[in-house]
Amino acid sequence: MEVFGLALGIVGLAGPLSKACISGYELLRATTTTTEDAGDFRLRVDTEMGLLNLWIKHWVNQQTGRIRGSGEIGEEVCFLAVDILAKIGTLLVDAGKLQGKYGIQVRKGTELSNQESQSDLVGIGRIGTTISMLTSPRGEGSGQAMSLALVEENEKRSTVTMRPIGSRSTSEYSTRQQGMVEGHRTSNTSGGNKGSKFRRFLRKAGCLISPTPKPESSAQRTSNPGVSLVSESTTASGSPATKVLTEPVKSPSVGSADKTKLKNEVNISNAPIEEVFATLQSTKMEVEANLTKVQRLKWVMMDKEKATELANELKGWNERLFALLPPRRLIPRSSRKNKHYTIPQRASPIFTGRKMALSSLEEAFFGATGEDTNEDDISICEGDKVDRQRRAVLYGLGGAGKTQIALKFAEDNRDRFDFIFWINSSSVASVEDSFREMADLLRLPVGSSSNLIGSVKNRLAHLRDKDWLLIFDNADDISLVPYIPQGNHGNILITSRNPKVQQHLSPLDQPAYHVDEMSPDEAVKLLLRAAGMSAKVGQQAPEDSESRSHALKIVEKLGYLALAIDQAGAYICNSGSLDTYLECYENFRADLLDMREYEASGYAYPVYQTWEISFQAVTKKSPAAADLLQVMGYLHYEGIPSVIFETGFLESPTPNDESHPVTLSALKSLLQVCITKDDSTGALKWRSFHFDNAINHLNSYSLIKKNEPSTDGDLPLTYSLHPLVHCWIRDRKGLDEQGKMETQASTVSILRNMILRTSGPTAYAMRSHLTAHIDNWVLPNVKKAPPTVFGPTQRSQMRSFEAFALVYHEVGRLQIAMKLRETVLLWRTENLLPAHHPDIISARTSLAETYRRATIDLPKALKLDTETVELLIHSPEHGPDHPTTLTAKLNLGSTLSDAGDRTGCESLEREVIASRTRLLGADHLDVAVARGNLGVSLLRLRRYPSAEVELRAAFSRRLSLLGEKHPGTLLSMGNLAGALRGQGKYKEAMAFGKRVVEIREGLLGENHQDVAKAKANYGYTLMSAGRLEDARKLEQEALDQLEAALGRYHGSTMDTLSNLAQVYLKLMDVKQVPEVVQKTESILTDLVDRKTLVFGNEHKSTVEAVKLMNTFYEKIGDKG
Repeated sequence: MEVFGLALGIVGLAGPLSKACISGYELLRATTTTTEDAGDFRLRVDTEMGLLNLWIKHWVNQQTGRIRGSGEIGEEVCFLAVDILAKIGTLLVDAGKLQGKYGIQVRKGTELSNQESQSDLVGIGRIGTTISMLTSPRGEGSGQAMSLALVEENEKRSTVTMRPIGSRSTSEYSTRQQGMVEGHRTSNTSGGNKGSKFRRFLRKAGCLISPTPKPESSAQRTSNPGVSLVSESTTASGSPATKVLTEPVKSPSVGSADKTKLKNEVNISNAPIEEVFATLQSTKMEVEANLTKVQRLKWVMMDKEKATELANELKGWNERLFALLPPRRLIPRSSRKNKHYTIPQRASPIFTGRKMALSSLEEAFFGATGEDTNEDDISICEGDKVDRQRRAVLYGLGGAGKTQIALKFAEDNRDRFDFIFWINSSSVASVEDSFREMADLLRLPVGSSSNLIGSVKNRLAHLRDKDWLLIFDNADDISLVPYIPQGNHGNILITSRNPKVQQHLSPLDQPAYHVDEMSPDEAVKLLLRAAGMSAKVGQQAPEDSESRSHALKIVEKLGYLALAIDQAGAYICNSGSLDTYLECYENFRADLLDMREYEASGYAYPVYQTWEISFQAVTKKSPAAADLLQVMGYLHYEGIPSVIFETGFLESPTPNDESHPVTLSALKSLLQVCITKDDSTGALKWRSFHFDNAINHLNSYSLIKKNEPSTDGDLPLTYSLHPLVHCWIRDRKGLDEQGKMETQASTVSILRNMILRTSGPTAYAMRSHLTAHIDNWVLPNVKKAPPTVFGPTQRSQMRSFEAFALVYHEVGRLQIAMKLRETVLLWRTENLLPAHHPDIISARTSLAETYRRATIDLPKALKLDTETVELLIHSPEHGPDHPTTLTAKLNLGSTLSDAGDRTGCESLEREVIASRTRLLGADHLDVAVARGNLGVSLLRLRRYPSAEVELRAAFSRRLSLLGEKHPGTLLSMGNLAGALRGQGKYKEAMAFGKRVVEIREGLLGENHQDVAKAKANYGYTLMSAGRLEDARKLEQEALDQLEAALGRYHGSTMDTLSNLAQVYLKLMDVKQVPEVVQKTESILTDLVDRKTLVFGNEHKSTVEAVKLMNTFYEKIGDKG
């Protein structure tokens, strides 16, 4: 029978056995004592447990339960390792032996049953009786068999003297490991007598004594009670048989060798393979099942001296395990020859965190420590010869900490490589200097540069017996292809700002690691250490303290960037304090982040200078890319849509005094070259080739980051900047005031042209994404910046304000929209003639729409709309049926409806529908808009069937022409839901209401006021359908959001409060419990008070609120 076949079952036991061992150790760590201090014992247990954990981490694949690299290190070694794990596990959970031999008893209340104690948790103990190593003859020689025997504790026996466990030190075992591995590899690959070679390997490991040992006296045997591992005997046929024993066995009497058998010995050398595997699988299941028994136990130490013997024995087994398969990091430096280590500096003494990055490198070069499925990967073994070159990449923004991570990895793993060479890759010259140093160390002749590079690469390629690591640091601007040695061995680590260096990775390598922001906790610890506020690197940052609170605010402001945090800590340590740094930062940010006086540890430049170097490199390659980055600095740093550059490049087609072109010459040229005219249609098309090249230049220094397209498809591609990079762009000292004004003006131009030129189904959604970008710099500087930033003429400036007001109006930020539109109307009224000038009419209509939407300003809206209609009717350029006049009439109708004049509203809207149908046709969008307005008026009059007809027609037409996400379509959809609700068509009404909420949330975010209004409408539908609890939750949620966004006395807020009151009135019909009654009364009282304060006692809205209060009193039987 082949050993290889048996190994398939055996090595799968390592996983459950490891868990059993660690569970046993956990029990010992929790050992209590009744008489003496157990601290020393626990310390020793902790030490041995830590060592075993280290071994398991390196060698046991927890997914498969097998020893890693079994095909390389040899099956015999795997068998011995599993056997030792079985012995450790048995020793740790054998209740009977722990009590009888080591003075450790089971704590009361946690005892196992008597049967369990006697069997010593046989699921683990039986491993010793089951694991057998078998070999079959190959060529000449007889077969060998090695069985493991387990002898019960109560069996009387004398001790056989053999080499004791622990008699060889760990370093002695480690330095001999290479020869051991070579020995067992030979036994795996050659065709001779495999068994004899395995026995030679056992002798080298110190596990096998001579087959004819000198006789020893009984006294000698008694005085050296070492625990045996392996003995040799002779089988009945005369061939030697090797047995590995769990415990010493009774010496047979003379002449009784053939009759004496070890108790529980299982010899399966002649058993069928199916039976062997079945036994092994059964044992494995038994181990896993018995772990629950182990975890029930609790120990009490009764005899400290005996417990120390247990610790010694555990130490001995660990030493055997480490001698057999030592983790590479424990191999002494003295055992490694020709060591070269050219790291230029140590990692920062306050290096903090970055565990994920370091783990990624660990896995890239040494394989996964916990979930590796490659059984042949044993790169952490001393005798390993890797079958491929391993590569890893760290990329990210300058100052993120890439170099520091590489330095830390090199320090921590210095003894796991024969050579570590650091290559400064910032330029071709620096690379050649690094290669020249390598050539000197490798004793190569130095010739020309080409010969130098080739010689070093060839030398490394032929060093197959050495495990070397090349670290290419700061490989931002050069191609590494000429410098990376070829072949299937060695290790390459690359750090770069350029994500494209990922191309040097193979599919078998770990993905490139993006070094980005630190975690908040890591950032706080780094800041406190840099500021000298943590005594030790290992010390935890103070929790819930004032210092931590200040530190958290600082690192958040610094964008969790390692270099900036380190530099801030240096400043605080020397000149400031945590509680004053933010104030200093707000006032002197550019100076703080560009000061050389407070350099961070381990960094060559301060934060701003680091990026200035990158910017200058970009400028040399592509001036347009540099202009593009500067414009991005005046937008918000997240979610910059690429589409704004596609639509923002064109000058306005309006008269010259309204145009606002891009003023940055390089950027203007770039955007213009991206435009081509279609020969057949004459339409302009965007060709992104040159624009993409400019973006790639910025991306190659990680100054920007490409984001995944949005799931809704409204923004196919966006870009982001680190918050500090965003600040640096505006703080740059190398840009004069004229240059800054040109950048600001170009930003305004791109934004406003994007707003004014977008149309179609996605226009509203795209404009809604611009709010943050207008907020970032444009809005705060409307009055501060020079007027020419917003346009070369006053008329052009008003056009910009009009564009920004449209965005704010659409997203519901009505106060800002109102102020901007009032500014536009005032200027146009004072500077343009005649009074019915199109720009004046447009400004009047837009402002009235904002007033109307604000609810409280309905009188202003009514006055503006009425005056506008009169102006247009009597204007010679317009007249009663002019499209502009009809739009003004429709707006006036909406205002009349909102003001409560439903009859006047309906008459005006039907007049507009008739005129538009006659002039434009029944399918025109303007007709659909008018029908939608009429439907709302009918809905308010509770003429639900008629309202449904008008609203469904409006919704259908808007859906086909504008798309589902247009605000007009959503408005029609919500109103249609109301008409359906009024007729009891709840299923369809709920479907429409829910869809409106979903779309608005996707466009505007969960907390937007328009989302809250949609929730309120949907909640009212749920209430009408009888789903009262769902309605209550939704209305309450909408009320909270509206109060936060609009205030307690806004019309929409009070309408939602009224909805909630009606829900509670219906809940009283279901369960009139005190809590519901009190809540209902509270809400109604609040509603009446608010409406009385805003509208007065006689207003229709106040009267409706009082009616609801009376209904409440009727329900509780108190009409007072």
